[in-house]
Amino acid sequence: MNNRKIRTRIAPSPTGYATVGNLRTALFNYLFAKKHGGEFLIRIEDTDETRFVDGAEKYIIDSLAWLGIKPDVGIKPDGTAEFRQSEREYRSYADLLVSNGHAYYAFDTSEELDTMKKRADASGVKTGYNSISRMNMKNSFTMSDEEVKSKISSGDSFVIRFNTPRNKTITFKDAVKGNVSFDSNNLDDKVLFKSSGMVAYHLANVIDDHLMEITHVIRGDEWVSSTPLHVMLYEAFGWDKPEFCHVPLVLGPDKKKLSKRKMKEYGFTVFPLACSYVDDKGNNISVPGFKDEGYEPDALINFLALLGWNPGGTEEIMSMDRMIELFELDRINNSGAMFDVDKLKNFNAHYLRSRNPDILLSQYILPTFKSNVIEEWKFVDKIYNESELNSIVEIAKERSVFGKDLYSTVSYFFEPVVLKDDVVLKNNEEFSKVMESLLGSDLTTKDWTADFIKADLESFCEVFGFKMGKILPDLRMALTGGIPGPHLPETMEILGREESINRIKNLIKKTEKVAG
Repeated sequence: MNNRKIRTRIAPSPTGYATVGNLRTALFNYLFAKKHGGEFLIRIEDTDETRFVDGAEKYIIDSLAWLGIKPDVGIKPDGTAEFRQSEREYRSYADLLVSNGHAYYAFDTSEELDTMKKRADASGVKTGYNSISRMNMKNSFTMSDEEVKSKISSGDSFVIRFNTPRNKTITFKDAVKGNVSFDSNNLDDKVLFKSSGMVAYHLANVIDDHLMEITHVIRGDEWVSSTPLHVMLYEAFGWDKPEFCHVPLVLGPDKKKLSKRKMKEYGFTVFPLACSYVDDKGNNISVPGFKDEGYEPDALINFLALLGWNPGGTEEIMSMDRMIELFELDRINNSGAMFDVDKLKNFNAHYLRSRNPDILLSQYILPTFKSNVIEEWKFVDKIYNESELNSIVEIAKERSVFGKDLYSTVSYFFEPVVLKDDVVLKNNEEFSKVMESLLGSDLTTKDWTADFIKADLESFCEVFGFKMGKILPDLRMALTGGIPGPHLPETMEILGREESINRIKNLIKKTEKVAG
């Protein structure tokens, strides 16, 4: 195994849309493969014909693309999946297992299987189709070779089951859990080939992992119970086993497995992209994804990587390259990791602030401004220079979690302030006296900079014996309509002399009418 090229994979089933939990597992596979100069693959395990969801395959491929997780193998040039189990041949492998005694034919009807289950339930023994119960059923163990051949040649329906041995301990080493053991007496004879002629998941999974030379199977904790069968299948074929690594579950705020059924309770989505599906009650449900909610892909990737993985130290904000550099399987935790959406928002705000200001301006702020332009607005004619626009973007970034928030935090730089008809000053006397002095000073003629504005405001407040904090709420109302923002002298510098003075006068005039 050590001299083989590292190969990992994800093998999603198109029975539903991938959640962030599925993508976290994909990310771990990707990081590990890239860390060791290996390859990351994708294949579609579509053996469950009854639960197929149209569009689910494209959804997982699109989700990986959005997050920047690019499979080395498994995607065609047209963006569709290269490997689907429904298009591959497995029957010869099942027949090989039958011929060497590791599998057998079973002809039981669904009614007979139900009767077996009821009989087991009534006896209080919770058992499935195994080495004990199969002796009372219709299969290769209870029928002669002639009877079996006759039924097959007659076209009778049958499945092929794995012949689970008695009194055997199946042990495998897990990169997270250490040595894991199962008693074969507690395992069922799983179906390897269905009566429909479609291969079952377990057989196809093992064959494909072998043929695709997968060296490390990194998957969710829920697959631990399936691993002993997979180990026995590898041994039955005489193939080398891959290394196994079962990663912890992603938990919701209730500390239970993250579930799409609880999104309303959580208050956030569990899907990367928007999707529509039918719930358990037959209702059509349409939900947004994290992309639609405005999350940055690299923020989500960074956050997902830390769900169950500890890079060591206190470093949390990491690029994909940095995560690849630090990633090791032995740093994956054995306990579930809770999805903390508030932490994700903090990550998103950080990544938003790191974006190029020109991109944020052109992608979010200016398009929103232009869509809000009304002809009678006079102020929209103001032209900001590059330095002023950069300052506006910096102000917006510091007060936004999502790109869609940017414009609303600085809209007062582009739109006139609309005051309510009943607006009143919080500190009428203080504000009026200071503003009267300010507007009558030589500030209106000297350089209009934040430093000069601040110095004059402090000076006039000191003359009248007022605390600076007394006038700031009313000044903010005049300049921004009350929208929280940066220090007001900086706001006034960006707005410019004429607009700042007009807004202050407008508030005074408005409040005088209310008072009158």
